[in-house]
Amino acid sequence: MREAHHRSAGLLSRLFPEKSIIVRSDSRFHCLRLSCRGQAALAAAALVIGAWTMTATGMLALEAFEDSASEHEIAAVAAHYDARLSAAAAARDAAAAAHAEAEARAQAALAQLRERHDAMTAAVGAQRALDAQVATLSAANAALLAERDAAQTQALALAQRSAALEAEAQAIEAERADLAETLHRIAGALNATVLARDDAEATAEQVVGALGALEADVSQQRDRQAQLLAQIEKAATLSIAPLESMLKAAGVNIDSVLEQLRRETEAAGGPFIPAGPEDALEPEEEARASAVIEDLQTVRLLRTAAAKMPFGAPVAGPRFTSRFGLRADPLNRRRARHEGLDMAGPRGAAVSTAADGVVSFAGVQRGYGKVVKIRHAFGFETVYAHLNAIRVTAGQRVARGARIGDLGSTGRSTGPHLHYEVRVNGNPVNPMKFIEAASNVL
Repeated sequence: MREAHHRSAGLLSRLFPEKSIIVRSDSRFHCLRLSCRGQAALAAAALVIGAWTMTATGMLALEAFEDSASEHEIAAVAAHYDARLSAAAAARDAAAAAHAEAEARAQAALAQLRERHDAMTAAVGAQRALDAQVATLSAANAALLAERDAAQTQALALAQRSAALEAEAQAIEAERADLAETLHRIAGALNATVLARDDAEATAEQVVGALGALEADVSQQRDRQAQLLAQIEKAATLSIAPLESMLKAAGVNIDSVLEQLRRETEAAGGPFIPAGPEDALEPEEEARASAVIEDLQTVRLLRTAAAKMPFGAPVAGPRFTSRFGLRADPLNRRRARHEGLDMAGPRGAAVSTAADGVVSFAGVQRGYGKVVKIRHAFGFETVYAHLNAIRVTAGQRVARGARIGDLGSTGRSTGPHLHYEVRVNGNPVNPMKFIEAASNVL
């Protein structure tokens, strides 16, 4: 019984395969699904209606035949019956043609839907490729920062090595003094005994040769130390100049920032242990080494300050559509102040934080739509508005370049873009100063 049921179900699915009709209305699609049982039911209904029509027509014909024996009337009834059959056949053909046309339209709509699906799949692949490129660039940036820290560590090690070499030079100098004293004693011994003169002269020549070799070694060590200090001085100068130029271009008070960072990072202490003679350097060399160490410390502090200030661009490859300052309002065309910078881009593009900081607000605000606000060091605050999505929460600590949301058009906006603000102690400043200042440094 069950096998017979399965065979009948398979026959139905072969005679009436399941079909889907997709109808497009504006930007929406409506799908009408015809199962094999539904099609079979419609076919059965059509056969019943046809059979009923033929039966009714036949009964009318028989009644007409019984009422009149005239051959003329019989012929008229037959003609009427044929006409009814022709009309039914025409209606059936029209219904079949309408069904074929609807199926063709459904196939065309289905093909169009597949094309749209392929386009969306390609767009998703492109977005994933872009995310992979962003991750690669972030990894490269981290590697560069690691190399910078290693270079600073190496510079400090070189400075320590230089001090050690100076200590060795002092020790060699002491040895040379001892040798000179020995030579003096030998000369006294020569005056005391004439018999040992030849041996004493030979010993003196050996001592003089040793002294010359020691003096040459000390001179070479001092030359190497001078070259090392010169290289460190050059590296520090090349690092300080662009960082100071970037901070000055952004209007940052460098002295105030360095003073604050020194208070935060240069706490030190310990017992007092006086330096001995072996730790002494030539005054000129000591001043030069101190200046190099100070320059290296300044480089470290300047880089720390730059990482805490909003010098990074919040979107990749920004297209600026509205500058900072006075402008015509994009909605009512009235003259208004614009306290930020508008950067247009594709909806859903990554929006990243411009510096290390803490999220102070993440939500919806009138005019801004979906907005994220981040508090940074030295009184700085950045604002990222009209977001399509928010990816952080209030109180969360974020690093420069971290993704905090997606570019969108929420709030008072005419299209997908990012409204970006930089504030110092609550006062808006032009973000373009920071972006342009960092374009050739970071």
